[in-house]
Amino acid sequence: METTEAANILLGMYRWAPEGEKLTHIHLFGIKYARELESLSLSDVVAQSGLPISYVTEVNKGKNLAKYVTVNK
Repeated sequence: METTEAANILLGMYRWAPEGEKLTHIHLFGIKYARELESLSLSDVVAQSGLPISYVTEVNKGKNLAKYVTVNK
């Protein structure tokens, strides 16, 4: 996965998240794509998505949770 693709996925997950669940979907992005994000700069991904740079911390939280949780539909 390239940085641009990751940024587009992150932005899409944020935009399509139900109201009140936007931050949850940023965490979910980190969980779902933890492996792919290992080779990317999270700062670059968030910057290219156009979201606030402070969301790097939130993506990283999701990435760290990935080894402990599974995604349900």
